[in-house]
Amino acid sequence: MGPVTDEANLLSTDPHAASELLTKAISLDRYNEELYRKAMQARHALHDADGITTLLRALTKALKDLDAEPADSTVDLAAQLRTSLSDHDGRN
Repeated sequence: MGPVTDEANLLSTDPHAASELLTKAISLDRYNEELYRKAMQARHALHDADGITTLLRALTKALKDLDAEPADSTVDLAAQLRTSLSDHDGRN
């Protein structure tokens, strides 16, 4: 199995472990936007809307050091993931 398959498998089988691994990876490479995106997906799998918000804030703060901002697609992803959680919670 290649790294992408392993990563996807970990996210679907153990999102908590995926979230922890991605948090460690972010601590080593705090400007890597793709890591934040994957971590947001892991937090979504854990139904952690606050965690998604926290990740987006941390990314925004990190990129500010580089006079940059998160990509629109990352901001959109965070919004979509949070919305799907609030929609899901509203149905319960």
